[in-house]
Amino acid sequence: MISQFDVYEVGRPGTRTFVTILSAGIYTSLDTLVVAPLIAGAMKTEELPIHVPVRFGDLGLIARFDLIAAIPTSAIGEKLGNLADQEYALKNAFDRLLAGY
Repeated sequence: MISQFDVYEVGRPGTRTFVTILSAGIYTSLDTLVVAPLIAGAMKTEELPIHVPVRFGDLGLIARFDLIAAIPTSAIGEKLGNLADQEYALKNAFDRLLAGY
């Protein structure tokens, strides 16, 4: 079962693109899911408030809400983990993107 803030690897074999699911759990049975890519790298002081640093295992990643996309549910593979423990920061960034505050 797919849940909000689950982390998956998507893309072509050999690439390593992580995404987190933004779609609420009641919508994860749809044909598409809204995701935010998780990009490796350190935060810079000039980063936007819609760039959220997250910890995923040993990795420091940035959830890039300016790059959200809808992808086919069939494009996701095995669940790698979940970022629900960082839900507050993730939801705040999504609110900032939509409402501008």
